[in-house]
Amino acid sequence: MFAILLNIVFVFFTGADVDNLVNDYLTDKLSGYEKIEYQIVNAPDNYSVIEIDDSREFKLAGNTGYIPVIIKRNSSRGSSSYISVKLSMYQYVLVAIKDVKKGKPLTAESFDIRLEDISKVKGDVITNPGLLDTFRSKFTIRENSILVKQIVECVPVMFVGDKVKANVISGSVVVTTDAYARQEGGMGDIIVVRTSENKQFRAKIVDNNNVLILE
Repeated sequence: MFAILLNIVFVFFTGADVDNLVNDYLTDKLSGYEKIEYQIVNAPDNYSVIEIDDSREFKLAGNTGYIPVIIKRNSSRGSSSYISVKLSMYQYVLVAIKDVKKGKPLTAESFDIRLEDISKVKGDVITNPGLLDTFRSKFTIRENSILVKQIVECVPVMFVGDKVKANVISGSVVVTTDAYARQEGGMGDIIVVRTSENKQFRAKIVDNNNVLILE
């Protein structure tokens, strides 16, 4: 469900045309959020015509959005301007219900799914609870913290010293040799492996038994 709430707190002589313009524009540009709340904090005044400037991009800096518009005053040529809005952008996210210590695997019992304003959140939010068991905490995650990718890392499936199958793809041919992991890592991570010939390569972890040599 997508909802948008209007709360105008400070406008320079704007009317229903600006209100409708902003509402329609944000509904389109921010349709990926469950709910949007906004406040118009600055807008052009004394215009005869105002319209969206599709030649310029919508700018978002923190929780402030800048909507590009063209304004005309009487018979003058159009000039570029912006309508600035303060935003609250709500999404269903994972929120810690207790502290999770550094290095601990994440579990569903440690997180709730809540509708939260993420406009001021630093980082990329994690919204899929099905991914929790693939991560562990890089730092202590405090109670009521919104879960973001920057504070977690993949749970290792390969550890230092593990014997693995190192695969090299050459055209349609796959060559496999034994190797040993020199670093730990999770699925998709890039680690260093050493072959039985004592050569080192960078390799991508495919699963807990196989890596793909990249060089």
